[in-house]
Amino acid sequence: MRAFCQREGLSEPAYHYWRRELKKRDAETTAAASFLPVEVQLPATPIEIVFSQGTSVRVGNGCDQTTLETVLAALEQRAC
Repeated sequence: MRAFCQREGLSEPAYHYWRRELKKRDAETTAAASFLPVEVQLPATPIEIVFSQGTSVRVGNGCDQTTLETVLAALEQRAC
């Protein structure tokens, strides 16, 4: 620390003063920070998937991943 102060042209008391001030500021900032609950909302409009053969699938908000994967796999098999 002494070498740092000498290299930067800073007195040791000034170094300690600013170190305390920054520590206080950081403590205030940390105390003021808080987490807020977040609610993720899906888009109101459905997603439409259009395949190259012209088949399309409209996926609404209530569709779960397993159901969508099953439908897409069935359509893929049908295209072959």
